Amino acid sequence: MKNKFLLFPLFICLFLLSHFQAISQECGFGALFQQQLQQNPNLLNELAQSGNTVSNLATQDEYIIPVVVHVIHSGGPENISDAQIFRALEILNQGFQGDFDPAGLDTKIRFRLAEIDPYGCTTDGIVRVFQNTAPCILTGSYTPKPGIPVSSLSYWPKSRYFNIWVISCFDNANYAAFANLPSTGNPSNGIVILNQYFGDIGTAFPNYALFKTIVHEAGHAFGLLHIWGPEFLMDTPTWYRCYNELEGDTQGDFVEDTPPQDIVYYYCDQPENSCHNENPDVNDNTDNFMAYGHNYCLSKSFTQGQNNKFIQPRLLDAYNTLWSPLGLECAGLTPASFPTEVEIDQNTTWTTSNLPNNGIINMDKIVVKSGVVFTIDAGVEIHFRRCNQTSNFVIEPNARVILEGKLSNNLCEPSDYWSGVEVAGTNGLYSQLIPGEIVVGNGAVIEAAQFGIRNRAFINGIEYAGGKISAYGATFRNNNIGVRFYTYLNIDKPAPGPWTIPDDGAEFIDCTFTVDGSGVPRGAS
Repeated sequence: MKNKFLLFPLFICLFLLSHFQAISQECGFGALFQQQLQQNPNLLNELAQSGNTVSNLATQDEYIIPVVVHVIHSGGPENISDAQIFRALEILNQGFQGDFDPAGLDTKIRFRLAEIDPYGCTTDGIVRVFQNTAPCILTGSYTPKPGIPVSSLSYWPKSRYFNIWVISCFDNANYAAFANLPSTGNPSNGIVILNQYFGDIGTAFPNYALFKTIVHEAGHAFGLLHIWGPEFLMDTPTWYRCYNELEGDTQGDFVEDTPPQDIVYYYCDQPENSCHNENPDVNDNTDNFMAYGHNYCLSKSFTQGQNNKFIQPRLLDAYNTLWSPLGLECAGLTPASFPTEVEIDQNTTWTTSNLPNNGIINMDKIVVKSGVVFTIDAGVEIHFRRCNQTSNFVIEPNARVILEGKLSNNLCEPSDYWSGVEVAGTNGLYSQLIPGEIVVGNGAVIEAAQFGIRNRAFINGIEYAGGKISAYGATFRNNNIGVRFYTYLNIDKPAPGPWTIPDDGAEFIDCTFTVDGSGVPRGAS
């Protein structure tokens, strides 16, 4: 019986110790801010001037931000459930639409999981990355543990998606999460967060409102500093923390309606007044999402000043490619402006006036059926996504394409090659079929393809080689191979001849094969 009574206080002590450690985790923003300041010595001045050139706040009813959640795991409980992810995003949206405060400020920002990935494939917006041993993630602060950049494990373009990484280990054990600041025209890299602070179910800590950590980090990702001001690892300025209130929009956190504050941890029932240079003197803004009070158990809102000074300007100038019509289409959160797969089965001409978006469209596949003439006028740009496509543009036997516009790669993920144009030939030595044909006109462009054009196509599993290719004053740019020729039926014509087997019918006049960005400098083969 005596041992049981001795074990009980020991259990209580261990519980309190583990609980204190859980609630005393810090945001790793300071280390990232120091790095950003070293890269941009003018950063403080830019922060002070933020919002000064924005004449109007967001005018739409809501602004949808496509989200991708990368779960880094080793097959254990850190491979969190979909339900935990959904709950964390629900909390994030509650914070940004003011649901935690009866008089809460609605930023009009809504976060939604993407439904199409960068390559045009359907997705649930969740990427699970298995590692035999889940690595510790680099924070940028000095620590004895090695860490790796989380983006090296999984990453989607930040110009189209808001990246969130859910992990189980930082190289600095004091951190719960971090996010870096955005800048004009440049979104934040995203949020990296321990799974214990992501949501309030599953592996997440259920108490002390730590689930609001995700809202705090998203505040950083939309430009907000901690309310006590910028964090320097060295050379702290005099206006850091308890700054001059009269200069609240140019000092401290650069927000006028957040009072000066020191870095302190609060218990949930103990509001504090860490600075006394206000007139009148007021308590700290402990219910602000960008405070620590304690950790976030008191937090329930952003201020109007934070919204006007940082959140809205960054929404409009850093994240506008995410919520733009094209951005939402790329992420699958609005219907495509044009069918992504089409069969051209009658004579057709595409122009800038009969296509949406002035003739600049994203597609998956075009098949030009036999007997049809298909013309793509100058000014039209067809950008192909590559999801599981062996070819994005197929010209069947006895079909003819006249290209005067541009064929290019994915608007949503420009670093990815598309497959290219395949021109079907005939299917036998004495076939009566007429080869397919493409004529690439003056000023036309084919770029960023694995094969710009090849004179072979597979249709219903059958190979048709020997299609006709000709080009006049066209540009083949940044293709892995500009034009690929295959011999008729992939066999050489045997001697002795002469033979009447159709030849390639190829002709190239004043064409340019060039590489001015990515790609392998190869022309025809």
